[in-house]
Amino acid sequence: YKLLMNSCYGKCLLKPIDSENEIVSVNNWDNYFAYNYNFIKDFTQLENGYIVNKIKPINDHYNNVYAGVEILSMSKKIMNEVMCLAEDLNLNMYYTDTDSIHIDEDHISILEKEYNKINNRELIGKNMGQFHTDFDLGDCEDVIAIESIFLGKKAYADKLKGYNNGKEEIGY
Repeated sequence: YKLLMNSCYGKCLLKPIDSENEIVSVNNWDNYFAYNYNFIKDFTQLENGYIVNKIKPINDHYNNVYAGVEILSMSKKIMNEVMCLAEDLNLNMYYTDTDSIHIDEDHISILEKEYNKINNRELIGKNMGQFHTDFDLGDCEDVIAIESIFLGKKAYADKLKGYNNGKEEIGY
């Protein structure tokens, strides 16, 4: 569902596409060029035809920017509720993103209790507006990051630890 919703969100905010490529055979080139010469940005001749980069009019482009902005605003509201509360409680957050937080494991229960008290909603869960760990280490349970390297926005690596039938496993 998350991937589907992210695709819809991205489509809502799509900028106009101002050019398109077409492939035209050598046999149709003269006729094609006669009808489209005003819209051709450039073309590349191939053995049996042409790749044409054509101007695409944007007067028939429609999007739903207003819906994309509403979605983005709501996701920021949800994240800011949690991050501001964590800051107020002096809990360490090492990395935050649009929909994730790297936070000490022993601070999660503190954050969860205070969040429930203030907002009268469950913080941890799999429903909309709730948070859960998305670390995956095969069939392991209780997966946590024991080391992290943060390089930049959306560029990090986590060393993970989990338990499979009581046996500790490490992965990345």
